[in-house]
Amino acid sequence: MEPLFIVPLAAMPHVIVAAEVELARLVAVQRAVGDDWPADFDPNDIPMFMIALKELRLANSTQTEEVFLSGKILWFLLDTLPDYVRANNNTLSSQEYAALKRVYAQQVPARAKRFPFPEQ
Repeated sequence: MEPLFIVPLAAMPHVIVAAEVELARLVAVQRAVGDDWPADFDPNDIPMFMIALKELRLANSTQTEEVFLSGKILWFLLDTLPDYVRANNNTLSSQEYAALKRVYAQQVPARAKRFPFPEQ
């Protein structure tokens, strides 16, 4: 059994949207470049985000905070959160922000970005 990744219910919709946005970006890049991939693009990332979304949506549908994700898929998912928080800072409640920060803190990859702090 894979280790459990915990996503508080207050953060779940945001984590799902962050994954959806990144998946849409990757699909758009793939459509635009075909087989001539830019250095920062790997089409194998697309199925990883599809797996992440499947697990997140399953957890969300059962209202559970436990998500079966680990390893590279989890790292890539977590890597989307700082940019998501920066882009949505004005609409996040303090509870949602705190929940997203807890999600990000669970398994910070070595290349992690600094988690943004809400503007005062």
